[in-house]
Amino acid sequence: MNETKELQIVKLLKDKNPDGMKLLLYHYKPFIYYIITPILPNQDDREECISEISIQIWEKIRLFDSEKGKFLSWFTAFVKNTALNYAKKNVKYDGYEDINVLKDIVSSDILTPEEIILKKEREEELLNAVNKLKKQVRLIFYRKYYYMQSTEQIALEFGTTVRAIEGKLYRIKKQLRK
Repeated sequence: MNETKELQIVKLLKDKNPDGMKLLLYHYKPFIYYIITPILPNQDDREECISEISIQIWEKIRLFDSEKGKFLSWFTAFVKNTALNYAKKNVKYDGYEDINVLKDIVSSDILTPEEIILKKEREEELLNAVNKLKKQVRLIFYRKYYYMQSTEQIALEFGTTVRAIEGKLYRIKKQLRK
């Protein structure tokens, strides 16, 4: 989607025009599913989460500032965080999922100022290192560790084997540790 269309959707949402939400869901619903499916494997949970995302976007769209970044980046982080929070609050233990893993993912520990600075520095170093990777390698990294896509799905989309993707991920992690 082009940036003009994104900004049109944002303007409609900020003006509290329901057409903005319709356009957002029309253009981004598949993308939302792409992000939340690894976090919420149950279809009913995904549907409820999409409703929650819609409500939250409607209420918090004013927080988006086009001067600070692109809408897609903000939207992606918003959707992912909303899904993680939804999972933490609503996913029931069914013997197959460990709710403690979700709690660790969405941990709400309060950081000291020093820890915040160190965390930000580590994130900047990691981002710089990731940006130095070749485009295809960077895409694999983001799909696995940011969008939490399965190795099998990545292999399928790149037309290669799971083993090849696992090898690339191993080499990526090794390179980023340097």
